Amino acid sequence: RAPSLVDRSKGGRFHYWDDSTDEKTFDVTEAVGPTGTPGGYYLATGGPPPTVSTYNYGSKQPIYSLWLGAWDKLDQGLSVDAHAHAIRALEHFRAMHSWRGVDGKGSSLKVVVHDSTMPHTGFYDPVEKSVHFGDGATVRVLKPNATFQTVTTLPLQLSYDGVVHELAHGIALASNGIPYAGEGAALHESFADVMGAAAKLLDPNGVNKTLDFAELSMAGRVGGRSLLFPERDGSIASYAKRPWCLFGTMLNDHCFAHATAGIGNRAFAMMVSGGSETTTDGRTVGIPGTIEVSVASRIWFDSFTRLAQGQARFGDLALAQTKLAARYDLHTLASVACAWIAVDVLSPSVENLWGLTCRSPRIVSKTSTCAGVPDGAWICNDFAPSSATQCRGGVVAAGTSCKNAKHRCVQASPSNFMASLNADGTLVCR
Repeated sequence: RAPSLVDRSKGGRFHYWDDSTDEKTFDVTEAVGPTGTPGGYYLATGGPPPTVSTYNYGSKQPIYSLWLGAWDKLDQGLSVDAHAHAIRALEHFRAMHSWRGVDGKGSSLKVVVHDSTMPHTGFYDPVEKSVHFGDGATVRVLKPNATFQTVTTLPLQLSYDGVVHELAHGIALASNGIPYAGEGAALHESFADVMGAAAKLLDPNGVNKTLDFAELSMAGRVGGRSLLFPERDGSIASYAKRPWCLFGTMLNDHCFAHATAGIGNRAFAMMVSGGSETTTDGRTVGIPGTIEVSVASRIWFDSFTRLAQGQARFGDLALAQTKLAARYDLHTLASVACAWIAVDVLSPSVENLWGLTCRSPRIVSKTSTCAGVPDGAWICNDFAPSSATQCRGGVVAAGTSCKNAKHRCVQASPSNFMASLNADGTLVCR
């Protein structure tokens, strides 16, 4: 077994923008010569076999260097970023979702850099179980409105969420078997975008914690797909506005998969950041209260990876997520269901079915919600009518819900939100 050594090298941000904080640490494998003497190092971590190995495109062995700490000198830190971000991404999926490797079984991952076949982006190869990255390029992209948009990209691996995105494609193919075709292709892209955004937002040492996809890989470090405002770059934010498409091809991006992914992206962004939308029937639908990114990420991961092959529509994903959210509490259910109603995927009838009120709260601060409320008192929740919160020290301390989700918390009067508990400690509802 070749010994592993800890190495430290600069990443792409250092070489592209002189960011001195961009330093990556990872294990590498010592190359052993035929006589048993050390003969340099391979960009391979873990094992045997290595957990992650990084190759130059067309090479049959991992990237090799005679010296430690010299990887970034080979290609301005691009192999360093691809390798280090892949290691972090695999650890994120293991820790957050108990998913080992890309296939869920802990298999090794091959990373390929400087791939000239698709230089403007990255992709996952399910046959080789490898993720590939180009060096950036200027391309023209056909948008749903039948116009072309010129986009200039930098290497995708400069962005941590970009690497997570490509690994998420592998997880999608290994888990539910939904084909990358029709609406299923847009589901794949939305799942990958959301997984990338969640990993970036949850990374304690991360940079550029925004709801923009891979902005570090865009020329000028701005632009790219916005999960919060999909229409900014010509993507779709409403299921009712999805483009008509008969046959998916490479030219039309498999029926505008990346643009149509904006529907799910907008739903996720609303779950974690709030906001409101005007639906096609003229209703204003708002998010009553946001949920933690970690909660939204788990709901997305668990629901998507468990979809059946015949469930390749946004409606299938939305229904699966509401069922999972209901297992948490009514607050989580309201955030998830209202987000999917806001993007025209779920019918407004779901709001009445679950006893929800899909509107943005008048007061969004937990500190303000309980301002002036006596310690220990319960108040009916005006954005989740079937629940109540307990206040202590001017902040929310606890929550409870009606046994029947169709019932509503009974408040003292129309202008007094004070709630009551029964003798057994349950909330008074009707």
